[in-house]
Amino acid sequence: MKTKKIARTLIPAATLICLTMTQSAYSYQSPEAQNFMSGFNSFKNKDYRTAIKQLATLLEQPESQLRELALVFLARAYFKDGNTDESAYLLHLWKQEFPDSSLRTTLEQDLLRETAKIDIATILAKKEQERIARERAEQERLAAIKAEEERKAREMAEAERIAREKAAAERLANHKAAIYATVSTPKLLLSLPSNDLEAVAGKEMSVLLTVTNPGILPDSFALAAAFPSGWQAHFEVDGKQAEKTAEIAPGSSVSAMLRIKPPKTILEGQQLSLPIRLTSQIAGDRPISSEIAMVASAPIVRAVVKKVDSVDGDSARAQCQVSVLNVGSADASTLNIKLTHSASHVPEPAGSAPFSIVSGGAIKIGQLNLASGGLQEFLINFKVKDSNNKGISCKAELSLE
Repeated sequence: MKTKKIARTLIPAATLICLTMTQSAYSYQSPEAQNFMSGFNSFKNKDYRTAIKQLATLLEQPESQLRELALVFLARAYFKDGNTDESAYLLHLWKQEFPDSSLRTTLEQDLLRETAKIDIATILAKKEQERIARERAEQERLAAIKAEEERKAREMAEAERIAREKAAAERLANHKAAIYATVSTPKLLLSLPSNDLEAVAGKEMSVLLTVTNPGILPDSFALAAAFPSGWQAHFEVDGKQAEKTAEIAPGSSVSAMLRIKPPKTILEGQQLSLPIRLTSQIAGDRPISSEIAMVASAPIVRAVVKKVDSVDGDSARAQCQVSVLNVGSADASTLNIKLTHSASHVPEPAGSAPFSIVSGGAIKIGQLNLASGGLQEFLINFKVKDSNNKGISCKAELSLE
């Protein structure tokens, strides 16, 4: 029996000796061993409060290999420092976790005696309340941290939103300013052909337009032509009729084709100024107007009529010779001639031009094509149906369809 008791006493002492020897034998110690030895040395030096602080760190490590020693020496240190309740609680834990511990013989008799008087149930209840309070406090602390983080996140998100909206508003304002500048300087937005344009009466023509986005945001532009009555016009983009351009990147350009068909009523040499209007999708409150300048090209046709009251001395026959000339710069492609004659004369089919009878006193020579600088002459034969006639009268009227 004595041998067993001596052996139990020697085992913890041997553990402490090993830890002490380890400190001098090796230059490296684990943090766990260092913490315990610091606390142990403070305990030996009767600096119990320092020992408590140093040894308590080991209890925060549930898997510590020195937990058994830490519980015992912490209980002793608390007892030495006058905190019998905490000492009793630690001894209770030690007995529960290490029921076969050989460290019982290291405990002072007065420690065992005094702690035995403590109502451990009361202490355990108090510890449970403290644990619940700590957990609640920790939950409140974490909740407060989370709430603060969420608040900061909301504030940051709101600040970022405001910054984005401010930047977007500034970009929008700068873009509109660039569009507004083209109101007085349309060429910044719209480029027209540099060569002189010629509008030929009744003939479709194409005008290439280049639309450039002078702003800093992608934008598209509505296209409109405010041409006088009788003009036919529409816009085409990528070969298809369109009323607006596609979206244009800042500084980029797209092409649009303006198809125009002038009326046949325009006059040769007339100076034309045809308005077009572009409207930004973003800055639509200030449309940009420009004008396409062109010179009208049209036929100028005239007719000269010469009458012959008798043919080869035959007073029963008469003739009208019509000379038609075009002195304009454009061809007269659909020229009609209406020849009015006296009712006493009947036109005969034989002649140099086919005709159709419009009424008893008029015939029509239609769909002539007279090139610019061209001259055509026609001879129409008539038969006299009234012997009392006083000669034939002829008058030519020209029209373009």
